[in-house]
Amino acid sequence: MTNSYRNPKPGTNATSRRIAKAVDDEEWQKFRVSLKGQSTTTKLRRLKRYYEDGIGEADVEIRVDNYLKALARGGQIHVVELGDYVDCLLMDVLRIKRD
Repeated sequence: MTNSYRNPKPGTNATSRRIAKAVDDEEWQKFRVSLKGQSTTTKLRRLKRYYEDGIGEADVEIRVDNYLKALARGGQIHVVELGDYVDCLLMDVLRIKRD
């Protein structure tokens, strides 16, 4: 699962191994790096388009969900208390803390 952007840690259980496999994709890493320096609004718009372009692919949902949770941990968007980050993105209800 190593790629040219990072040397990932293998997951410790089935769930974390599945997430690691999804997010360590080379093309996803290129996309993720391309988001750096963009405003939060732009990141959300591009993530939504990425998701819609890959709809139906489990890895795409895992990648987008993982990235949105990182934005929440980093204080760029509000934490979603109840519900799903991807659903909130698709419904345009994620609240930006820092753009």
